[in-house]
Amino acid sequence: MKKHFSLLVITKGKSKNLRKTIAQYDRNQRVSPYVVYTKTEAIHAGKSLVEQYTAFLQDMQKKYGDDKETRASIEKRLNEYKNLKTDEDFYNVIAGGFTKQMRRPDGALVSTMNPSAKLASYSEGGTFSGLLKTKTGESADKGYAGEFSRQNFPVFSAVITSDGKWHGRENVSSTGESYESDEELADWSEHFYGRFVEPAVRHNHYLTVVDCYV
Repeated sequence: MKKHFSLLVITKGKSKNLRKTIAQYDRNQRVSPYVVYTKTEAIHAGKSLVEQYTAFLQDMQKKYGDDKETRASIEKRLNEYKNLKTDEDFYNVIAGGFTKQMRRPDGALVSTMNPSAKLASYSEGGTFSGLLKTKTGESADKGYAGEFSRQNFPVFSAVITSDGKWHGRENVSSTGESYESDEELADWSEHFYGRFVEPAVRHNHYLTVVDCYV
């Protein structure tokens, strides 16, 4: 099942090439091979899994309560990591996510996946079609920032600003689940309009609602 999240794309004018704006964050874009981990870094990453999964369990229970099925799955994986003993064990658990072609003789792990990837696919509007409301009360997927009412302006999960930079809520997993603290979520929501939309209004920038999938 695909996970959706909302993206607001801000451009200096009507975006004639939305695809180009978003492409730099597309998971399907391939790049020249680059080193993700040296062997030493992969070993360290393997050793950190126990700490990560332990913290994940604690955060999950605090935020979502006792989901027995999910908890059992995570605990099983956590116990597997706790049984790892040697550096080679820790290395192999990380290397398992790479094909043989992506493992160099020196143990480095390489990839051609887009390191800036944030989404797998997208559509304009989509699930979030009509999310923007004009000052006259009409629903819209795009338009100049000044056309939209500040009152009840929606809070998006992520924004691409006019300089092409991605701004997203912190601690959101690759499956679209959020593990933010209440304070982090409140900060994003409270300051969303001032951080992103007010500058767009001042510079007469263009807004487009995008439905993203991960």
